Amino acid sequence: MPVLATSPVQGWVSGSQRCILEAQGHGQAFPRLQTYAEAGVLAGRLRDALVSQGMTDVSAQAVPRGGDWAILTAYRYAAGGEAVQVRQLYLSRSGLLRTVTGSHAPGEPDACAGEMLTYLRELAE
Repeated sequence: MPVLATSPVQGWVSGSQRCILEAQGHGQAFPRLQTYAEAGVLAGRLRDALVSQGMTDVSAQAVPRGGDWAILTAYRYAAGGEAVQVRQLYLSRSGLLRTVTGSHAPGEPDACAGEMLTYLRELAE
């Protein structure tokens, strides 16, 4: 998996064209999550918000990032009649929201989906 630059928007598409990864900086305030408890509360709120927006198979969990915490969500949605599996990492960078989003068609046997999840869970900044 590539290391994405810290530019406002940076993307990557797998060689198979089945996986897409995008990092994006936002102007929205997003505080550092310094404890697992803080991250867990926010994970619950994000999960509820995604469900209320009609996403399915929603999960959200706190994941460690250096000395802080981030939130990793997973959900499915329909785009133009096609199902899309999304995994999105929410991070605080200098007090602002940064997301790293990976997506692929669910159920397609492609190594990029597993690699993308590992990247989001363990490496993405």
